[in-house]
Amino acid sequence: MPTIANQHKTWNFIKRSLLLFIGLIIVGCKSQGNSITFQSMDTAMTIKSFGKNSKKANLLAQKKIFDLDKILSAVDNQSELYALNHSCGKKFKPSYELESLIIFGLEKAEITGGAFNPLLFPVTYEWGFTSKNYKLPSKERIEELLILTDYKKVFFEDENIFLPEGMAFDFGALGKGFAGDEAIKILADNGIESAVLDLGGNIQLLGKKNGTENWKIGLRNPFGGTDPSDIVQGSVPLALELSDCAVITSGGYERYFTADNGKKYIHILDGRSGYPVENGIASSTIIAKNGLYADYLSTTSFILGKEETRKIWEKAGDFEFIMIFSDGSISYTSGLKDKITLLEKFTAEEIIEK
Repeated sequence: MPTIANQHKTWNFIKRSLLLFIGLIIVGCKSQGNSITFQSMDTAMTIKSFGKNSKKANLLAQKKIFDLDKILSAVDNQSELYALNHSCGKKFKPSYELESLIIFGLEKAEITGGAFNPLLFPVTYEWGFTSKNYKLPSKERIEELLILTDYKKVFFEDENIFLPEGMAFDFGALGKGFAGDEAIKILADNGIESAVLDLGGNIQLLGKKNGTENWKIGLRNPFGGTDPSDIVQGSVPLALELSDCAVITSGGYERYFTADNGKKYIHILDGRSGYPVENGIASSTIIAKNGLYADYLSTTSFILGKEETRKIWEKAGDFEFIMIFSDGSISYTSGLKDKITLLEKFTAEEIIEK
């Protein structure tokens, strides 16, 4: 397709003036605040809050995230989740945090018919997305491992959970959203009314910027080096003005590998088939009040596609979504009409109405 680099020079200048990159990309706040950057859940994280207790509040929020990482890591042999995954079918009493995520994940697996499945760890591991030892499994091997992802086989008895031997939870699609919600609670409990969290690209906003203005957030370009559309590589294709919500995106543009057959395989797997999703979606972004809910929906919407996500949106009415497609087109829900500014030339634009 034709490039339009000259057309973008003015836009790029404007965008650099408007937006600062922090994971998704967030505009800074005029008021002085306290910012803390650290590594947790296998990603870089930043918390910036504003208020008298901002330094103390940030440290408490950071500690909570560290504690959750120790609970929820599927690969740390000292974590609570690791212990559950290796409990060999024996009864296991989970912590409140772990139990909450297990119940949430199993409920969503049931609702989506297994498209979203928190028990995909054996399959994800086989593909190499956990160990980074990537490989293309055989169809027979995938079918064999899918038997170990049957969420209906997990059950509770009193305060204990029974996880059949060989099965394993992985909360990579929920953990950061849950951690963001918990961190926001701690900040609010410590008197913080304005804050922005970037947890590995998951953005969560507390209150308004300076107490009065919406935050300006730019969405990351999902195309990387492939640039299949008129969207300029490394650009900020759109901006959002939001407050008091989570903005969470799923896409295959960061974690993927190219097999010997020359085909690219992304890390987002359809829980029904055990294979990476291939449906023409480059990225799916959810805007919702709750980070855990947005985290779940961003993955689920990427798997299910636009029409199924639209049905969920029409029925639920408690989130908005944006999808950017591999052909350079964009679709977004009508609740974002007054909150979104397109900064690049998409090949097509669709506003989804109820």
